[in-house]
Amino acid sequence: MELAESACKILIEKAPIMREYFSLRINEEAQLEALPAILPQHYPCSTHLPMYILRLATEVDWESEVECFETFCRETAKFYALTSVLEIESLPQRHNWLIEHVLYPSFKRYLLPPNHLKQQLYELTNLSQLYKVFERC
Repeated sequence: MELAESACKILIEKAPIMREYFSLRINEEAQLEALPAILPQHYPCSTHLPMYILRLATEVDWESEVECFETFCRETAKFYALTSVLEIESLPQRHNWLIEHVLYPSFKRYLLPPNHLKQQLYELTNLSQLYKVFERC
């Protein structure tokens, strides 16, 4: 119980920072009101929410501004990346739709790979080039 109380105390204390910079809202009664909206139509798996909340209290470096942003974003990214096996098995169409219509378009629009990866990524083709090739057929 000590860990939960300590985590709760930290998160209530840091609630204004999380609200202002990350759109994560925790009220004075320690109730979660809102999570960051990372991508439209993409919602994290709620089974991982308790661990996410705990990791915000224990793994985020609240002392350094740069480290705070980096560690908070890393923990939030991990939370949004996790899915439950049951969710994938029970709703494979939803999972495939999410990948095709939400994640891939977002990668295309927002992904900014670090410089060391830019040399490793190659465009194999694009839709307009494929249309040109198949128009001749």
